[in-house]
Amino acid sequence: MARYISDIRAAVRDILRDEFVEGVDLEWKTDELNRAIAFTLGEVEQRMPYEVEDTSLTTTSDSKDVDISGITNLIRIRKNRPVEYPVGYNPRKFRNATVFAKVMTMDINILPSDAESLYVYCLKKHTLSDAASTLTPQIEYLLIMGVAARAAINKGRDQLNAFNVGGVNVGPRMIKWGQDQLRDEYKPLLRHSALKDNYVGLPKD
Repeated sequence: MARYISDIRAAVRDILRDEFVEGVDLEWKTDELNRAIAFTLGEVEQRMPYEVEDTSLTTTSDSKDVDISGITNLIRIRKNRPVEYPVGYNPRKFRNATVFAKVMTMDINILPSDAESLYVYCLKKHTLSDAASTLTPQIEYLLIMGVAARAAINKGRDQLNAFNVGGVNVGPRMIKWGQDQLRDEYKPLLRHSALKDNYVGLPKD
């Protein structure tokens, strides 16, 4: 079952022991956590993007170029088997392609006819809201770890010169915990989990 942004915030609060108590303000405001979630998700999705088969594009007569400007939230076109063209074959016919700006050029020796279907394998930004999520459980876990660490660092910096119930060392301790969490847990897992997307030679005819 997918976890939405409110579930991600709740999991982060649980790690940070920022539990709801009636009459007591939460330590981390919702917009603070949302900013940390947006920043961390932006980092995560560069390595673990949303993989999508886009079937909306068609060819132009006698051209290997395809306009990809209509693909929303695109990070990049996959390197490994990026295009299926022509479609409907078994086995499927995958092609290599290059991208410059908003134009994808298929690496083929044939010239397409007009309005032929092709499937483009895209790496996109993830969706995370109160109503929808494209995150896998692995990405959810990684996101929660990263957000908790960043939220702790941000709060620790705010408290460096403030005296509160925990004493004057709360800020530095919180910053250190967050930095350790980023260095020892979040960053290694992010590197290990990155999508392996290697170019392979594919037929041109």
